[in-house]
Amino acid sequence: MQKETGERFPKIPAKPTLYKWVHQFDKTGSVHKKGYERAMNQRTPKKIDAMKAAINRKRMAVRRVASELGMKNDSVHRILKKGLRFHPYKLQTLQKLEEDDPEKRVVFAEEHLEHMEHDQNFFKNLFFSDEAHFHLHGSVNTADLNLLILMSESGEEEEAASSSGSGVEKYFNEAGVESISKVLSEEDLLEYDECIEKIKKISEDSDYTGEEKAAAIIKTLQTHFEYVDEYRDREKVIGAFPSFLKLLAEFENYNKIYTGRDDSSMVHHIFNTFYEFLKDQGDYCADEILYQQVHEQDWKNSLRIVSNFKASTYLDRIEYIFQLKNLQCEDSEDILNEVVEVIHRLLNASEYERAIHWIAHFKLQEIFIDRLPELAFYCFQISNRPLIERYLLDRYELQERLMTYMDNLIDFSEFHGAHYKSLSPKTFTPFEWKYLTTDIENTIRARNDKIMKLTFRYARKWDIKEENIPYSMLARAFKFIVYKHYDFLNGHISEQSYDDTVIHMTEEKEEVQGFLLEYLSGGGYYMKALFLALLLNIPDAIWPSSLKSFEYSHPVDVLKVKEDVQMKRQTIEDQRRQHYEQCYLFENNTYPIYMIDTKDLLNAVIEDVFDLEIVGIDVEWRPSGLSIREIAALLQIATTSTVYLIDIVKLEKILTQEDWENFFMKVFCHRDLKKIGFAFHNDLRVLIHTFPWLKKHVDQIAASSICLQSIISQVVLNHAAFKSVFPGYDRPPQLNLAELSRNILDIRLDKSEQQGNWAQRPLRVEQKKYAAMDAHCLIKLYKEICKRLEMGIKDLEIINGIFYASRITYTEKKHIPPPLPRPKGEKREKQPITDQELDGIVKKIRDELSYDSDARRVQDVQLIVDNMINHIGKELRNCGIHTTLVSNRAQLIEHANRKKKTEILTMGKAYDQLRPMFPGRVHSLPVNLSANQSKAQQIEFVLRELKIKVYEEDYFTRCMKCNATQFVNVPGPIIKYMFMRYIMTKDLDFMPKYTTVDAKEARKALQHISAADYGGLKCEVKFFKDEEMTLITAVCEHGNIDI
Repeated sequence: MQKETGERFPKIPAKPTLYKWVHQFDKTGSVHKKGYERAMNQRTPKKIDAMKAAINRKRMAVRRVASELGMKNDSVHRILKKGLRFHPYKLQTLQKLEEDDPEKRVVFAEEHLEHMEHDQNFFKNLFFSDEAHFHLHGSVNTADLNLLILMSESGEEEEAASSSGSGVEKYFNEAGVESISKVLSEEDLLEYDECIEKIKKISEDSDYTGEEKAAAIIKTLQTHFEYVDEYRDREKVIGAFPSFLKLLAEFENYNKIYTGRDDSSMVHHIFNTFYEFLKDQGDYCADEILYQQVHEQDWKNSLRIVSNFKASTYLDRIEYIFQLKNLQCEDSEDILNEVVEVIHRLLNASEYERAIHWIAHFKLQEIFIDRLPELAFYCFQISNRPLIERYLLDRYELQERLMTYMDNLIDFSEFHGAHYKSLSPKTFTPFEWKYLTTDIENTIRARNDKIMKLTFRYARKWDIKEENIPYSMLARAFKFIVYKHYDFLNGHISEQSYDDTVIHMTEEKEEVQGFLLEYLSGGGYYMKALFLALLLNIPDAIWPSSLKSFEYSHPVDVLKVKEDVQMKRQTIEDQRRQHYEQCYLFENNTYPIYMIDTKDLLNAVIEDVFDLEIVGIDVEWRPSGLSIREIAALLQIATTSTVYLIDIVKLEKILTQEDWENFFMKVFCHRDLKKIGFAFHNDLRVLIHTFPWLKKHVDQIAASSICLQSIISQVVLNHAAFKSVFPGYDRPPQLNLAELSRNILDIRLDKSEQQGNWAQRPLRVEQKKYAAMDAHCLIKLYKEICKRLEMGIKDLEIINGIFYASRITYTEKKHIPPPLPRPKGEKREKQPITDQELDGIVKKIRDELSYDSDARRVQDVQLIVDNMINHIGKELRNCGIHTTLVSNRAQLIEHANRKKKTEILTMGKAYDQLRPMFPGRVHSLPVNLSANQSKAQQIEFVLRELKIKVYEEDYFTRCMKCNATQFVNVPGPIIKYMFMRYIMTKDLDFMPKYTTVDAKEARKALQHISAADYGGLKCEVKFFKDEEMTLITAVCEHGNIDI
């Protein structure tokens, strides 16, 4: 049926629509479209008469009337107001002042002053109360007096009911209360045509400022909505909701026609004013207004207009006003189709961001499943990943569908071997190409890297199985092989480690084996390719032709390779045998290393460490080429006399979750057992990825764990602590375990096995010793640091503060809906350094450097700040320091070579790379300091490290944006005009709306700037006209500004 309908009509209905048509025909015998009639008015003449009869009886409360008539309280209120024209008044009674009252008040005050002079407790014996009515039968009435006035059709006011019966009117007359005015006077009433005419008159009136126009328009709209709602029963008076829809259509393009620019402020005023009007009416009355009968075309047209609102916050209001809830219900088919039509219009106009908001808000992802790749790549293009994450939240099938789609984009023509090119996609769609080719390096490799980065990111986030992204995993394996070969050639890993990793990765994987041989042969490494081909028994069918030719033409080399293969196989057998043999960390057979790979051995470890005071903890991970997730392979536990290597790879196959929980509870959650780690939050994260149930114990683990990296980060912030731990050092070393072991313990760690394959079994002896040494050093480092701090610092509060601030905090990334993107123009909330913080920092550093002969003023320092820490460079400019910000490493090197007196501020590995190139000129910000400390602490560290004294007069002597030291002072009208012109070129919902009339007024003010009005600030504004535009220049005392 859908196919036949599509052949006859250009627009094909959606499948759910066809099903609903069939269901409606079976149910009603017709597929005729329902109209948009709203619910009937509940104020029937019968109910109004019953209400009038009820209220004629005195002392009848609203709740009692509702109970007797079987109506709701809201209905009674509505009939009183709309049907019987009652209006509630809040009355205030004032006593009439007589001629002698002022004199009496003076006498009264003087008498009380005399009482106070003689008796200090006079006022304590006085009691003051609010007005109340005391009845003889003992009751007290403290309620306010309310009066309901009935407005008759002739305009006369009649008393209907009151809280005190017929004596109320007499009471007010005796008290001197004047007559009560009507709520709305006839002059204030605005019908539809009058409202339009008045709004246009306000908009075109040049005597109004922008803010005054907005206020007058909103007031006019409020009055109009109140009138058409109050008197909608009159002839030719439409209700508030129909009037709202017509006003939107009337003023949709009004500002564009009048001001000549696309300005939607008028429809925003109408929409927001009507929304606030509904909120003031209460839920019941608002629902009755929204169910007034309207024309179908007006409703559709208005929905189209409000769909152009850019702020995502309007969607809730649109849903409320247009009653768009429960679109999936059968009775909402027509409204659903209109919403779908709106979204299609947005997509066709390339308004993807608004379309995504509409689809996600109304949960219509399944209907637009074919547009999913297009929407996703748009979000990637504008770097708005949270938007697509919210779009696909809790929709696993759609998440899996997007991952499969992206996985198929991998282009295998990047890799060696013609047989991989058949896996490559033929072409990219325009939106794919636009995203994948934005980088400067427009190559197949760059596109693959971009696709894989996104795929793996969301596969981890959404828990997508690796078998669902086979092409990405295959490409990841290929790239990992290339990366390991590069490390091997550059001496970063040993040949044994390289061979073990390659063998483990290519076992029983013909695609990876074929790529390995193609890559090695293509690079001329025939001996290594032949060695691995024979060792892995790779079939000749997948050997490259060049490798076959090499084997045929080099028989001598082939014999040598075969001998190497035999030796390697023998080495592997020896490793399997040594795996179960005990080895030692040091050559004199001290400090034994035990491999723990059975349940009995693990229980023995628990008994051994349970009564200890301190252990060292380290974790080795599986290679990244084997999995997209961080999975632990080996857990090292070092005591003062031995090291245990917990074989997670093997134990996972034989232990139950109960066995693992027993181990972690008795070792890691043991409060009296102090566990020392380095960057322990990373190890803890990997353990939780490996054992997800461990997250519920993370607080217990962190409570008794100590991270050495965090301690050192706090030490470098405290001058006395730094001098105690690193005596003789002017600047702190890099915060890695190898550097700290060398500087504090004089132990040089061999890191050649750091990137080894820790998932292979058996482990080599070199791997065991490397893993044991890392855990062993942690205990020695901790004890030595504590010893130096106790010797160098006598104040225990400082030491306790360092250890408290370095405590481990692990925050799990919760899978919660990502925040919606900020509306266009809205800035991210920043936390700059306050003036009080800056004053405290510079004063503290000045005091420390007061007797230091090497201390410098800001005028003596010129800095180049690496692009990784540009935010610190801007704050240094704020202090008056000459600071150059660079965008990349090449620009930094070029500038440093040209300016020989400049110093460089960087961090991480860049410090080790730049230090040999610029001796004595490079300073480092510790990595952990940048990640975990506030901006104020970072600035304090830099000022102390560079020995810079900052004074108050140095503040704001440089521009934070351009580093200049000269500023141009201009009068206020120039700033106002520049701001106004800037706002008019943007579409910012949160800023005031200016028109060309406002701009003309501001420009006229530029011609009459008097120095006397602005503190003697002289400024001359010059206008230069050419054929196309008018150029405005402000000539000031310290420079010129092109306005």
